[in-house]
Amino acid sequence: MRLQRNSLLYVFLLLLAIAAAYFSRRDPPGLVGVTAEYYRIAVDAFNAGNNEEAITYASYVMERQPEYAPAYSVRGMAYEFGYRHDQAVADFTRAIELGVTDPHTYYTRGLAYSHLGKQDEALRDYNEAIRLRPDQASPYHARGLLYYQAEDYDHAIKDLNESIRLMPNDPTPYYGRGLVAEAMGNIDQALADYSQAINLNKAFGPAYYSRASIYYDRDDFEKALADINLAIQYETSDAEDYYLRGLIYAAEGNYDQALLDYAESIRLQPADPQPYYARGLIYAEQESYDEALVDYTRAIELDPNYALAYYGRGISYDAQQNFDGALADYSQAIELDGDDADFYESRAVIYHNRGDYERAIADYSEAISIQPEYADAYYGRGVMYYGQGDYDRAFADYSEAIELSPDIPDPYYGRGLVYAVRSDYEYAIADYSKAISLGFSYEGVFYARALAYQETGKKAEAIRDFRDVLDITTDENLRRDVEQQLQLLGESP
Repeated sequence: MRLQRNSLLYVFLLLLAIAAAYFSRRDPPGLVGVTAEYYRIAVDAFNAGNNEEAITYASYVMERQPEYAPAYSVRGMAYEFGYRHDQAVADFTRAIELGVTDPHTYYTRGLAYSHLGKQDEALRDYNEAIRLRPDQASPYHARGLLYYQAEDYDHAIKDLNESIRLMPNDPTPYYGRGLVAEAMGNIDQALADYSQAINLNKAFGPAYYSRASIYYDRDDFEKALADINLAIQYETSDAEDYYLRGLIYAAEGNYDQALLDYAESIRLQPADPQPYYARGLIYAEQESYDEALVDYTRAIELDPNYALAYYGRGISYDAQQNFDGALADYSQAIELDGDDADFYESRAVIYHNRGDYERAIADYSEAISIQPEYADAYYGRGVMYYGQGDYDRAFADYSEAIELSPDIPDPYYGRGLVYAVRSDYEYAIADYSKAISLGFSYEGVFYARALAYQETGKKAEAIRDFRDVLDITTDENLRRDVEQQLQLLGESP
């Protein structure tokens, strides 16, 4: 499960550094007296993170000097930091109309456009910032991220490489290049870039998160946990960090800690359906199906197109023997994502248990077409073919399931039944015995092997298996039948 956070959040880190550097000078050229003091207050407020105060005092400057371009730049920056992107664009545009040709203004307006989803406008501003100052790293970096979001990875890598060349000690373009490398499937390069970002800034939380995600995907949970703990240490209130750590704990079987992290993720970001789904998985694993159903349902309410949540809820309904509910949810999951073999296999089992062989076969076949090495689907389809009396196809499917998963006992039992139908009793006995050796303790396999021993004249072995059936079964009809078989063999039940 690859996790990918929104890189625009990371752009704000870049914006912060650039903005602070840009407004480090407080001397307002062309202003005197109280107007100059208002401007200084606005700059100081912005640098201190007091955006509303910066907006107020920059506005005071504009009231006195309506065409003072730097005031629009300061207020535009404060608007951008306050997530008021439309107003930021308006102020940056006015500053440019008043004659500002500084690349920072185009660059920051480009960021505002990017947040508004106006990628063409953002690209034009980044291009202009680069034209004005081709030796400045940040616009290359921002343009590279824009290309990354547009999945134009070649151009993204080119721009991020240039940003690194111009500012080799800045960790952020390494992180950006890692995002691109990961999107391109170059995981080793992504890991190297995230590690370099961390080397350059030991407190760079997003890089720890992304590296932890790779380690998680590689099942290296010890390294993943170490990194995500550092991400939480440096980011403190990021819901995605807690969600990922919950996944890591769950993968390690530490469900109590995973549940705590999912709860914290939900507290921090209650509109995210993923931690509800993940928590539902744990509740289902613990057979707390009512709790699982609540979480799966909440995930679906938050994202009606969440196919996995429908599937998870279907499994919980199935476990509670609410087969109509399970069938409806499996079908909805398939409607939303027709490329998941598990969805078809699970629905096939419902049809199977209802005796709807044709629909079951169709779903098992679809699962196999999606995942040709799906042993359970071959076995399930084999059972359906056997039930239809199509023993050749049943034999072929059982054999394929055995080839794919030789340590699963069920297909040996199924193939043994086909051998018995064909009167190949020695082969049937071999398959029944293999199923039993693999832990298959179903009473039917002992009964079937006993019958095969009878057919081959192995009375003692048949008696032993019949007695094993009597020790196992709670089926009174089967018990009476076995007792009759033992009497025919001259044995008392």
